[in-house]
Amino acid sequence: MMVLLACENVKNVDSCGDGVLDPDEDCDTGNFRFGTCGDFGFYTQTGELACTDQCTLAAGVCTGFCGDDDVQVSSGEECEGTDLNGNTCVSLGYSGGLLTCQADCKFDNSGCNSTCGNGVIDTEETCDDGNRIDDDGCSRLCIQEDGYECTGTPSTCETRCGDGIAAGEEACDGADLRGFTCIDQGYWTGTFSCTDSCTLVNACVGVRQLVAGEAHTCALLTDDTLWCWGWNLYGQLGDGTGLDSSIPVRIAALEDQAASVSAGAWHTCAVKLDGSLWCWGRNDRGQLGVGVTEDRLSPVVIADLVVGVAQVSCGYGHTCIISNDGSASCWGANDFGQLGNGTATDSPSPVQVSGFGSEIAGISAGDEFTCARKVDGSPFCWGRNDLGQLGDGTLTEKSRPTPPVGLETGLTGMEVGPKHACAYYANSDLWCWGFNGQGQTGIGDTNTRTTPVLVSAVQSTHVACGLAHTCAVVDTQVRCWGGNEMGQLGDGTNEEHLIPVQTVELSLPVLLAAGNAHTCAVLEVGGVRCWGWNLLGQLGDGTVIDSTTPVAVTPPDLP
Repeated sequence: MMVLLACENVKNVDSCGDGVLDPDEDCDTGNFRFGTCGDFGFYTQTGELACTDQCTLAAGVCTGFCGDDDVQVSSGEECEGTDLNGNTCVSLGYSGGLLTCQADCKFDNSGCNSTCGNGVIDTEETCDDGNRIDDDGCSRLCIQEDGYECTGTPSTCETRCGDGIAAGEEACDGADLRGFTCIDQGYWTGTFSCTDSCTLVNACVGVRQLVAGEAHTCALLTDDTLWCWGWNLYGQLGDGTGLDSSIPVRIAALEDQAASVSAGAWHTCAVKLDGSLWCWGRNDRGQLGVGVTEDRLSPVVIADLVVGVAQVSCGYGHTCIISNDGSASCWGANDFGQLGNGTATDSPSPVQVSGFGSEIAGISAGDEFTCARKVDGSPFCWGRNDLGQLGDGTLTEKSRPTPPVGLETGLTGMEVGPKHACAYYANSDLWCWGFNGQGQTGIGDTNTRTTPVLVSAVQSTHVACGLAHTCAVVDTQVRCWGGNEMGQLGDGTNEEHLIPVQTVELSLPVLLAAGNAHTCAVLEVGGVRCWGWNLLGQLGDGTVIDSTTPVAVTPPDLP
């Protein structure tokens, strides 16, 4: 009888290298369990798969895997072991709890409490308005935001006016003005304040009128105060000192009641809100109109006026006005008939301009000549004419008004410099005439012009004339031409220009003024800029240094 016996002892033999993949082998003699690193659970592959003598993947080809203790967010990992990559239950929108990491490198949020945005206020939440949006009172983390009070479930959040925090639709709250400043809003100076109902109170002050004399400048503000700076030898600043000032000084004697202002070479006049006229500064020719020839350091009222004053214009040694009834009067020096009364005799008191009734809309006084515009826009000039400044085609002085040649009715404005003049129409056509020794008429040469010529290079309805230069607002820029020895053109050079050039670093001008060799502009975006000659502080920047580019005038300290 034959008996078959089974083997009871089995011996496992190491088979790595036999080319057969065993369960615990990654590879064996060129055979791989998977075709790519990704199939093996790695994130990146840098070459062909390779196998070691131990039938494992060769190191270096496959890198990055869940469990390597490195949180690889770009590969979809959220965490690794105890490394939560800085996250907590709260940062994920829960009210609290314990956040852990799963074996697949994903968050296990089962230990977190509640969910922000479900409209229910849970532990560690101070509000829950049913969404996860910031700046609506309840933040995306369900925390009540500063300046709000949240009540109810879901939370309804409203601003708390009076808590000192401007939030929501509040324009302001207490001292919190949301960063608003007057200069940022297009004013020269002043401050915003806040009401008890969290609305802004605009106490900002802008510049309503800007004028310049030979070496001083004045700005009339929207609060009816008048400020001047620069040369003050004759008292033309009106502050009672006779001392030059490189920053604006307030003309206190006008009692903050100024309606308009004009600066002559060495004197200044202002119309008050009640229609009275006040003048100060040099008075050697009776240009202050007070009946004597003594200089005045502070404003004095012109008592000889029967009716109120609508406009005043100061020249070098004379002054002219338009009364409320539309008539024109002048006083002061009259060597060349610049008073327009048919004589060449000085008058320390007002005399009426000949040939005009109640029909004058504008008047402008220069150096020994004057120009006016009637209500129909027709121009007239009188006085000195040796440089063609009257525009009548001659070089003969006139003691009575005479019309410039070639200008039709319809002028909307005229500006007179010391020795030349310019006028413009509503269509922005600009015409200039008179002295042109440095190209101040803007037509490309230096020939004196006895009749108006069209400045074809620019179109403007706002122009300012200096001694040897002219500037105009053109679109959103300032363009200047003529003499530039002191940098008064503002183009960064001292080179004369016979045709208009753009003033640099200046945009959105709304007002212009030109002195003998300096220019100033009021900007729509806030502040006053000046450039050019500054020996006497006429740029108002606190220095006496000339500037070929615009500098900011120091805003006044308002009371």
